[in-house]
Amino acid sequence: MEMIKDFEDGQHVFNQLLVTQVDKCVTTQGRSYLNVTLQDSSGSILGKKWDVFDGDLEVFKEGNIVAVEGEVLKYKGSLQFKIISGAQVSVSDVDVTKFVPQAPVPREELEKKLNAYMDSLEDKELQK
Repeated sequence: MEMIKDFEDGQHVFNQLLVTQVDKCVTTQGRSYLNVTLQDSSGSILGKKWDVFDGDLEVFKEGNIVAVEGEVLKYKGSLQFKIISGAQVSVSDVDVTKFVPQAPVPREELEKKLNAYMDSLEDKELQK
């Protein structure tokens, strides 16, 4: 799975990403499109779905994990994701920790440090 932080201009991507925000918009020509914020544990990217079909609002709904295909493009100095297609993925089929930011230090290491600090307290009541 390619991480968002590693996306490059011109790259074709087929990936599973979390939908964190969706806005239905209208072009100056009156055509509907979607602004979709997509996320994984490495970051987020703004996606544009220019051709909106029946069912797209159900697929690209906040909180859904979606298998998306698209192109990474640079626009005004930032990367965007041009969404070609998407399909909802069942949460039971994926590890949801791949879609949310995580602490830079593993949980086990943090627990170990906390326990060491607690053990270093001289007051036994405070240790409890």
